[in-house]
This record gives sequence, C-alpha cells and structure tokens, in this order.
Amino acid sequence: MEPIYLQFNKQLYKIQGSLVQSDSYPDGSLSAVGSVISLNSGSSLDPGDLVSGSIAGNLEYTGGFIQSANFVAGTSGWKLDSNGTLTAVNATLSGTITATAGTIGGFTIGASTLTGGTIQTGTSGNRIVMTTIANNNAISIYDSIGLVTEIRTNAGAAIRITPTTNTDNGILITSAVVGNGFYYTNSGNVVNRGLFIEQTSTGASNNLPAIDVRQSGSGEAIYVSVLGSGVGMQIAKTSGTGTANLLKILDTTATNSTTVLVQKSNASGGGALVTLENSGLGKTAIVTSSSNDIVLDISHTATASANPTFQIVKTAVGPIARLVSSVNNASNNFGIEIDVQNAGAGLEYAFDFQGAEKVNAAVGGTQDYKIRVRIGGTTYFIPCYTT
Repeated sequence: MEPIYLQFNKQLYKIQGSLVQSDSYPDGSLSAVGSVISLNSGSSLDPGDLVSGSIAGNLEYTGGFIQSANFVAGTSGWKLDSNGTLTAVNATLSGTITATAGTIGGFTIGASTLTGGTIQTGTSGNRIVMTTIANNNAISIYDSIGLVTEIRTNAGAAIRITPTTNTDNGILITSAVVGNGFYYTNSGNVVNRGLFIEQTSTGASNNLPAIDVRQSGSGEAIYVSVLGSGVGMQIAKTSGTGTANLLKILDTTATNSTTVLVQKSNASGGGALVTLENSGLGKTAIVTSSSNDIVLDISHTATASANPTFQIVKTAVGPIARLVSSVNNASNNFGIEIDVQNAGAGLEYAFDFQGAEKVNAAVGGTQDYKIRVRIGGTTYFIPCYTT
C-alpha cells in the first residue's frame, strides 16, 4: 500500500506497509491494531489533517484533491477538489443537473441558451433534426421513408413539405374559432404571388383538381376583392393539347339557385359586364340546354334608356345572325317570336330598318316567294318580289 501522511497535532506521521502489531503514536491520539487505524478517546481528526496518500492503491488524496489513482486529465479516472469541481472522463449522474456555462457534446452552455451544431432525436427513421450548415438553418422532420417537412433560411422554400406514402395531406389545418385558416400578407413593392400551385405531371392518374374548395356554410366558397388595377381572376391555358374545358361550373343540386351570377352594382360604372374575345377558329360562345324553359333570357329594366337590349356588330362578310331550328314534326316552329307591348298606343313595331336594307322604289318583277308569318294564331304571308 502507498504511504499515507497524516498531520495531526502539529506532528507529521507516515503510515506505510501492513500494520501487524499494536502501536500508538507519541501523543496518544492514534493507535493501530493490524490494518485498522483508530482515534483514541477524546481525540479528533480534522479533514485538513490528511495531507496526502492513497488507499488500497485506488484512491489518492494529495494537495487538497481526491482523485482516482489512474487519473490523467482528459484520458482516464476522475478528480474532485475542495471547491466542488469534478473532472471525469465518464460520468453517470441522476437527479437534477444545473449548469450555466461550459460545453457538452460540442454545444456551449449559456445561462439560458444551448449553442452548437446539430440537434437530432435519432440518426435514422422517424426523427427531428435541427442544424446549421453553411449559413443554412434548418429544422427537418423525417418519417420512416424520408424527409417530410423542412423549415430553412436559405434560398428556395422557407417551408418545404414532401409527403410520402405514409402521409395523406401535406398541410391539414383544423379550427373551430373565429379567424383565418391561412393568412398571407405582403406589403412590399416586389414581384410576389400570394399562392402558387403547380401540378406538372401529365400522367392519367393526375386527374384531381389543383384546388378543391368546399363550403357548407352560407358564405362564398371563393371571394376575390380587387382593390387595385389588377385583374380579379384570370384563367390562362398557355400550353398542352387537351380539349377539356378551361372553366367548368357544375351544379347538380335540385334547388332553384342561379349557377352563374355576374352583377355590377355601381350605376355609374361604364365598363362592360361581360366581354368575350375570340381570336381562334372556334365559336365564341355555345349555349346548350335540355330544359323546357327559355335557354337565354335577357331583361333590360332601364325604363329611360333608348339603347337596344343587345347589339350584334360584325365587321366581316356573312350573316350577322343565324336562326336554325332542326325540329321536324307537326308542331308550329318559329324563327322569331315577337311580342312588343306599348299600351296599344300604335307605336309598337316588329322591326325598325335603319340601313341600306330598305329600298326607296316600287316593287317589280315577279313574286316568286313569300314569307309565312303568324299573327294571333292566324297564318299570313309576306310577298317577295324579284325587283
């Protein structure tokens, strides 16, 4: 056994080797029997009296430190000084641990912060990773397949969501309180979209809507308020060979609701309510109805207006309007049905010809044709002359 030095009653004692006989020290305070050292009655030993030494070759006490015999700083063993500083290569601690400075696993401990490299809940599979690499701060969430959600500060997306086969929805927001499920605001004079949705696959399975809005309440499913000079809503098809409708409105309910309502409530506005422009080869508008009701009903309620209810202007050769009835049965078919009411004042006219279609000359030639008209249920004929 290594020697142990005791400083007791101002005397320095050295204990070494195996004690095999009774012995007492000169002042009578200590006695030894075998390997047991005892304080005699009426004596006391202050902790500071133990100057240096070792016990069983495993524990050393030297210069005010207690340490393991194999202690090498940063390599092996442990050391505890009188100030409570513990230095150890490996330690297992339980209970409450308090630290306001130092380092742990590459992280710097502050009074209320933990600063360092990567924090992660696992090395693979389901885990959360917080990291800073090359000025890129990121929080990444993985499932058993791969990356699902990532929040980062570098160029690109601040929040990136990549659903896997384990995920049904990229974002699911549920709320039962007053407010907005999603709110975005941008006050900068920059090129910026509030919402950008892109489905790039042309495969047959990519057949669901890019946006699906369902409203069970009494409010609008989609509400667009234009406060500037921009377009309220624009639907553009700039590529592709599909023949599907650019805009489709489907109403399958049995109610008497209006499918489309275009309303302009400001009486001083002079712009057109609806403008259709077609530079292609197809028809500008097609109205198809299987209902027994009127297909197109136009009401002009401005009593002081002398303008026509509708106007057709054509700048090319060909008919301005064409009426075609393909029904071939015993029923009475009419190209135009006219019902003009003016309180019987004698100012009701079926037609008012304004252009070169009226000829200021007597008729002549032969009457080869006549036009059948119906008035009050009786059939009449308008003769047609060749000159």
